[in-house]
Amino acid sequence: MSKTVKKKKKDIGAVIKSKPLKEIREYYYFLKQETNARQLMESAGQEFADAADIWTELDLAEIVMDRDSLIFQNARECFEDPQDLDWFRENGIKAWYEISYDVSDLENVKKAMKNIMTALGGVICSDTDDFQPSWTLENLDKLQ
Repeated sequence: MSKTVKKKKKDIGAVIKSKPLKEIREYYYFLKQETNARQLMESAGQEFADAADIWTELDLAEIVMDRDSLIFQNARECFEDPQDLDWFRENGIKAWYEISYDVSDLENVKKAMKNIMTALGGVICSDTDDFQPSWTLENLDKLQ
């Protein structure tokens, strides 16, 4: 006669604690020069270049971090509003990227963005009507 073995149910709380939830941040990165995903990736620095992928036809770069990735995706198509286009012209913006990352990778994201912004300039902006708050190389340490 065989014994039926009951499987112990997993404690959902333990599962959640063992796999922390992702907290993804999304911003825009605007530059005053024509740029492409390859230039962004190459500017991130050697420590990040080895863990990066690029899709040139999509103008998309992914830099693998410790927990997730820092992703740059061309966002030109996101901005059709005449007010946004006027703001870009007034501020000399020639390249638009949506960036996203998990906050657990924030320190590495800041390192990569410091390298990129040192090489290419630019500003990281919020997805708000006035693009504020925003971060430049000078206040990048305050990026959240």
